[in-house]
Amino acid sequence: MIRLPKAETAEDVAQVVSVMEKYEKQYGADKILLFVAIESALGVLNAREIAQASDRVVGIALGGMDYLVDLKGAKLPNREELLYARQHLIHVARSLKIDAFDVVYGNTGDEEGFKKEFIFAKGLGFSGKTVVHPNQIRYINDVLRPTEAQLEFAVEMVKAFNESVKKGVGVFLFRGNMVDKPVVEKQMEVVDLAIEFGMIKGDEING
Repeated sequence: MIRLPKAETAEDVAQVVSVMEKYEKQYGADKILLFVAIESALGVLNAREIAQASDRVVGIALGGMDYLVDLKGAKLPNREELLYARQHLIHVARSLKIDAFDVVYGNTGDEEGFKKEFIFAKGLGFSGKTVVHPNQIRYINDVLRPTEAQLEFAVEMVKAFNESVKKGVGVFLFRGNMVDKPVVEKQMEVVDLAIEFGMIKGDEING
């Protein structure tokens, strides 16, 4: 996979794909996938067209500093200057079923600050965050990994839903709250993450 920086138009992607196809054919290489970085106002506005430019594009990422310079804006305390771009890229990514990564957090020693920012970005819908130091991968995993309490809640709800479906009932009460499929699907995300982290096995939610 290649991360393509500073993409602003679909043509940028098409040109890169053309070069990749040439060398893939020449060397018998496997198909190379693209993770496209959006780092300007024009890139943000064209994000959907950029992401649709090739089926090689599996994700988009926001480049915060270059975007900020292009906006002629200022870095605000809670990165409010990035809110429109963040939300726009999330909508593009989710509508196309691809990944979206949040901006770099430059202070590699600030674990608390990194996690706080990623928790916010994850809440918006980002699936990951671009890192500049290997230590930050651990910070990402710490945020993504469900807690034992979160996992217990999710597993119990999914099991209750499965039992409800067996009875032909789609909406049911769980711990006093009305639950339907979209609510359960959100908890399935927790279960899927727990499986990826090796916290449980997939068959543990059955029965």
